[in-house]
Amino acid sequence: MIAHRYTVMMGGAWSDHLREVVPSMTDADLGQYAVTALQKQLKLTAEPSFIHVEQLTNCIPQYLVGHDNVLNAISQAVRSQNLPLSLVGSSYRGASVHDCIYNARLEMEVITGKDLL
Repeated sequence: MIAHRYTVMMGGAWSDHLREVVPSMTDADLGQYAVTALQKQLKLTAEPSFIHVEQLTNCIPQYLVGHDNVLNAISQAVRSQNLPLSLVGSSYRGASVHDCIYNARLEMEVITGKDLL
């Protein structure tokens, strides 16, 4: 028998609202919701032997609609006023570690005027 492990991340901006709408939703309910979604999307037929639910809040930035436009306006203001300011990190242009490293490198290229590769 081959064992499979699935990790489901769900939530985001609607997560708190969902708890308000359905306050009786338990961790077991969330787990079953994830299992149902996996079965539907991946066409799984087997029932899981174990479900573990762990709730982590505010751990991955979720950008609002228009986030990129706001950042572009801030960047333009920083450049036009010649401010010594750089905005890098997961709250700005990419939540992954790779995004943070890439954007920090791009910013250093702007600051130094040198291609760092």
